[in-house]
Amino acid sequence: EGQYYYVAYMTAGGEFKWGLKEKDWHGLSEIAKIDDQAGAGVSAGDGDNIKIAKAGWYTFKFTTKISSGALQYTLSVFPAKICVIGNATGGFDDANKIAMTAPADNTGDWVSQPFTGAGELRMFVDVPGLDWWRTEFTIMKSTSKLFFRDRDIPNNWQESLGEDYSNAVTAGQTVHLNFENGTGKVQ
Repeated sequence: EGQYYYVAYMTAGGEFKWGLKEKDWHGLSEIAKIDDQAGAGVSAGDGDNIKIAKAGWYTFKFTTKISSGALQYTLSVFPAKICVIGNATGGFDDANKIAMTAPADNTGDWVSQPFTGAGELRMFVDVPGLDWWRTEFTIMKSTSKLFFRDRDIPNNWQESLGEDYSNAVTAGQTVHLNFENGTGKVQ
């Protein structure tokens, strides 16, 4: 609660606005504090946009708090990091999370290393300050679309949401994710 994140590829000089719901746009003037841990070069753009000087993949984390009766937002910018964890990598602790390789730009795929184990695929956006399961996502088999976890999953995707959300993998396979079109596949 009070924390939102987004992964995006930004071109050099690219600009954006943010919002908490559809068509509810906010700009740089509403950010009380900027914590640019990626060296992205955050500054003011046109029309109160947030401008990013350096091209790259970033995770933008917005944290809200109430101060003097008003919402205050902090924007933290991190290098984007997408990871695989769980049976496919040998376990669910930090030592077993394996970062995927980012594409050069938004047209390519994030690619995992070959899995060392077998079982249900578990992936997440590695957002500093958040547990892995809070940013977990899967690939829906029926559509190949990415589905970000929006409920409690006590044990696994299969048990909680069904076959369409559960991807069984074997050692040697890899996963490919395209965040530009929101799709993925296991090979």
